[in-house]
Amino acid sequence: MKRFLIAAIGVSVLVFIGLYLYFVEGTYFAFLSKGEPKANFYTSDSQFFIDENGVERAIEIKGVEVDSSYGPQRGSDFTIDFDTWQRWFGLIQDMGANTVRVSTVMNDTFYHALYDYNEAKSEPLYLLQGIRVSYDEVSGDQAGKQMQFYSILKEDARDVIDIIHGRNLILTNETKGSGLYRYDLSPYVIGYLIGDEWNQDMISYLDHTLNQEDTHYDGEYIKTSPEATTFETLMATLVDDMIRYESNKYQTQRPISVNSTFVMDPFEYPSQIKQQLGKINRFTMDHLLSTDKHLSGLFASYSDEEWPEEALQFIEPESTEVTMSDYLSELNNTHTMPVIISSFGYPSESYINQTYNQADQLVESLTMYQASGLNGAIIRSFQDVWDRRNVTTAFMYDLQQIYEWPDALTPNQHYGLIGFKPYRENVLMTIDGEDNDWEDVVNLSETDDESIKVTRDHGYLYLLIESDDITANNPLYFGFDFHPELGIREIDQIDLSLTEPIEFLLAIHPDMGGVMHVVENYQASRQQFLERVNGVNPYVTLPKEPVTFERFMIAESNQKLAEENATEYTYPYKFSDVDPLVLNSTVDQLDISLVDHRIELRIPYGLLNMYDPLKPTIHDDYYVNDGVEPFPVDGFHLSVLTGNGVATDSIWLPLDFLSGDVAVEEVIKPSYERVKTYWGGGDE
Repeated sequence: MKRFLIAAIGVSVLVFIGLYLYFVEGTYFAFLSKGEPKANFYTSDSQFFIDENGVERAIEIKGVEVDSSYGPQRGSDFTIDFDTWQRWFGLIQDMGANTVRVSTVMNDTFYHALYDYNEAKSEPLYLLQGIRVSYDEVSGDQAGKQMQFYSILKEDARDVIDIIHGRNLILTNETKGSGLYRYDLSPYVIGYLIGDEWNQDMISYLDHTLNQEDTHYDGEYIKTSPEATTFETLMATLVDDMIRYESNKYQTQRPISVNSTFVMDPFEYPSQIKQQLGKINRFTMDHLLSTDKHLSGLFASYSDEEWPEEALQFIEPESTEVTMSDYLSELNNTHTMPVIISSFGYPSESYINQTYNQADQLVESLTMYQASGLNGAIIRSFQDVWDRRNVTTAFMYDLQQIYEWPDALTPNQHYGLIGFKPYRENVLMTIDGEDNDWEDVVNLSETDDESIKVTRDHGYLYLLIESDDITANNPLYFGFDFHPELGIREIDQIDLSLTEPIEFLLAIHPDMGGVMHVVENYQASRQQFLERVNGVNPYVTLPKEPVTFERFMIAESNQKLAEENATEYTYPYKFSDVDPLVLNSTVDQLDISLVDHRIELRIPYGLLNMYDPLKPTIHDDYYVNDGVEPFPVDGFHLSVLTGNGVATDSIWLPLDFLSGDVAVEEVIKPSYERVKTYWGGGDE
């Protein structure tokens, strides 16, 4: 009996060790590898190809990026379930897409769902698997291969290869997915994409500070050209390791790219605009060369980010006018491999400053990419992502909580083809002139000729006011007082003095919409961006007394480039007025419904300087705190004024705490249907 127990324990230990080595460590022995590697996906010249049982077929990438975020559930929690992924894959393929992209390791549920989805389909949905750079700090005492970002990236790359082959177990993974990966998805993985947003300072450090004399690399599958930079050589060693690892362990290869952006394009620009563009590096996949053992080939990929058209003139100086299409054609012609746009997108109408139609922009770009000879493009993204940040608004909010609510002022939160509409308890608020979504809201103020209701969800503050003094053809003004020390009483816009101070003035004009004004010393973007707009330190040059109201502004990238012999510095940002809230329009995203005796409106929290609207907290005095600091509030004072000077006394309106966990409804945007029409989706 004792021998039996010892034997059983021994076998169990061996099984455990075997499973650990197989799934966790990914152990393999190259000398045991059988057969020559194959490449069912490969590139040749400027085209992707798929080998389907000996039949070669060219493919154009029609892709959509998916994120692990779902409404108020942050992406790093990976809460999207199996059924939701399956349903989304169906929507994506029905739209005409043939590829989904993920920018990092997802949890095991995602790969299981995609595996089951493809196994049940005659035409699969391919995966372009990304490998995100999770550590990009620069350490001055390290050479390229010793830098921490490289060692982590190499480890992550091997993890990804094991994951798509169904041979990995990741128990914990801070910002990436985890789980038991046991489904072999490799027949559907079209390629790997290394990197998402590179740290330009880190690349510059590698290329210019380290500047190793010998940047030549001669690997088993990849070598470098004599012109390769230190960073390109480092990427060549990584790509070579990935190909070797997958070839030896799984006897297969697939195309690989190091993702780039226009700011890293291979072109040279005049020195006077490089600093403004942030153009400090050049990178090209064509400095990575394949050996005879590399079967699957490489491809070039670029994220389409804002790039001034003025800069394009330097690409073809002999031309009088260079368009974005010309630039893309020239970019495509510089490569000897397929070129794809790995990420592009535009915000929908839920972004307050969206002046163009998302659907039109997406289709116009897809048409341009195809006409420029590119081998495909990937839309960013399938769903809206609430926890995305933007440099022009990130300073305004509690970044630890931004995933809990959508911000109408942050454009890249609204790139999705589907959106999420938060419930207020069990009600979806809609500005439509109807009362059904207000039935459970009590009047906070009521007289014989006026009633005021206020409510809110995770995206907006809502007001419903019925008054004999409201007329549809005359201006109407709302004053908001949140901070006890920052408001003013004098309103120059309508030559009126209030009994209580206000910080915000919303002016509703029948021919214009709702224009938000803020007192000068509470203009959020001023204290954050003034020095980058005109060189003036906002804490040295304070707003002049007496402060007045001005349009609410946000900072935007300055697209005007410096001239060759310019004597003045061209600053990287400019201030732009926030667009008016939409009034009485037929668009889906209506902000104000105004008729005689009744007005219904919603206001994005960002226009009220909310730091965390759920708690709620607002911005405290910038010039006392040297920046944005939270200030708790439990309500605000509201003043209502008509164009003829009739004013409602300041009314106190409470604000309740909102839970971060809120139900949402998925909304398919018009852009989904437009892309579906363009790609010819919908046919089985």
